[in-house]
Amino acid sequence: MRYLGDRFADEDRHFTAAAYTLLTSTTRTGTGTFEAFLSIENLTNVQWREAQFFFPSRLPGEPLGGVNDVHFTPGTPRSFLGGVAVHF
Repeated sequence: MRYLGDRFADEDRHFTAAAYTLLTSTTRTGTGTFEAFLSIENLTNVQWREAQFFFPSRLPGEPLGGVNDVHFTPGTPRSFLGGVAVHF
């Protein structure tokens, strides 16, 4: 489990970057020289914001000074990772 709580997104402490909780499950098994694993990331498939930054931006039609806002990179949806290894 990974939890990151609400935190300030700017130096003046006026804007908040949203909290999130992610669950990941990993299982491994092996016999002698072989090993296999399966990992499920974002087990509950929640929508979350991976990176969050506060700064002004400007789109066409917006004021010349821009609009202050929290900008973010969306987090990844549920994903499955698997693999095998041979130890020699």
